[in-house]
Amino acid sequence: MYYQSAQQGVAESQYMVSQMLLFGDGVQTNSIEGMHWLEKAGQQDHAEAARDLGIYLLNGEFDRPPDPQRGVWFLERAAAGKDTFSMLTLGYLYLTGYGVTRDTQTAAYWYGQAAQYGEPVPQAWQDAHILAATKAPAPFDAKSDQRARVKRAQTGLKALGYYKSGVDGLAGPGTLAAVRQFQKDQQLEANGRIDVALMRRLYRQIVFQPISGRM
Repeated sequence: MYYQSAQQGVAESQYMVSQMLLFGDGVQTNSIEGMHWLEKAGQQDHAEAARDLGIYLLNGEFDRPPDPQRGVWFLERAAAGKDTFSMLTLGYLYLTGYGVTRDTQTAAYWYGQAAQYGEPVPQAWQDAHILAATKAPAPFDAKSDQRARVKRAQTGLKALGYYKSGVDGLAGPGTLAAVRQFQKDQQLEANGRIDVALMRRLYRQIVFQPISGRM
């Protein structure tokens, strides 16, 4: 049912097909086809599709290399569709320079947009200022997709107080222990994998929860 309407250009069906293919919901997983349909929906300004695709492109997930510029572009489309998580994520990215050129005015704009839709952002704004002034995340490193992904996980875990060592992109014992502890606290499977589920949860925790008390 979804496939037929997806082929006819229905954005919601394209999004549903992408989720089935990416996560094996009733079908065999196929990341290439899944990302194809997700991008189709995102280009039609389907807010959830644009948000998910933006996050995946930032992280370099599902066999795609990290592409922060396109990731931010899709997040902005999602934000234009009133997706407040995308607004908050954009505020965080621009304030900390995480994958983009740091721009506090643009950060203020996106936090302000989220506030207009009822998101409690003043504390997040204050915490992000503290994070940016003390331990701002390292920029994306495209040399090695795997190493860049580990770096982003280490950065997020460090911001949340789980990881104490240097951000070097090496998945050593300290990094894996931090990953497992975070997964356990978030009621995820504590498998130590730096995967989509982990990165999405890290983003959500960093954007929505106070950080200064854990610095």
